[in-house]
Amino acid sequence: MTFLKPGRFTRYSNYQDNAEWNFRSHSIRFGGQLQFQDVDAYNEAGIVPTFNLGINPNTPQFLAANFTGGISQAQLGVANGLLALLGGIVSSGSASFNVESKTTGFKPVQRFQDFSYGNHS
Repeated sequence: MTFLKPGRFTRYSNYQDNAEWNFRSHSIRFGGQLQFQDVDAYNEAGIVPTFNLGINPNTPQFLAANFTGGISQAQLGVANGLLALLGGIVSSGSASFNVESKTTGFKPVQRFQDFSYGNHS
């Protein structure tokens, strides 16, 4: 099993400028504020294919009739498990595919999700 790292790269920005103007008995306060948040989330999980060895209904397997003198169900399961292991019988496989760009389609590449947020006042 291959574990590949998920994570995120986050950037925060905050800009503000405030001022106050006093004239005789009056006071005026004014200013502005800008906030930005950028999150680049990535996930590499599943891009390396995973294969499982085993017996499924589509693969050859031992039957109890193959053993003269009889065999228990537990021993038959062990025999089929050894057949799958030593014979290299692949029972299933999986992999994740992500979109690399708008023009290339699905590929086994890192999933990247960009999120941006801005607040102005």
